[in-house]
Amino acid sequence: MSQQTEVKINDIFYASWGYDQTNIDFVKVIDISKTGKTVKAVSIGQKMIDGSQGFMSEKVAPDPDHIISKEPVTLHIKNGYSNPNEIILRGSYHYSTDGMSKHLGTLWRYDTPMYQSHYA
Repeated sequence: MSQQTEVKINDIFYASWGYDQTNIDFVKVIDISKTGKTVKAVSIGQKMIDGSQGFMSEKVAPDPDHIISKEPVTLHIKNGYSNPNEIILRGSYHYSTDGMSKHLGTLWRYDTPMYQSHYA
């Protein structure tokens, strides 16, 4: 698989975070700055791909048509931590279905369904 070294409109990135559970958040790039150093992105929903991962866990994929927050956020384009050829996004993005709460984090380019776990 070739590594994408630039960000394009409609690219999807994800964040994985949590304590005692694994949360997956997705954002979709809607604009790129003229300098190429930042993007505008909106948080998007997810859909379950595989529910056979075990009790209260599943694999999820982005749902690009389900926009969680219509208010775009600005995220910084950075080189990856362990792989400088990898592109990541850094900044605060909306993560809850109310479209108001924000989470500060690192987002990686999405390419395959992600494991997620939860309580109730």
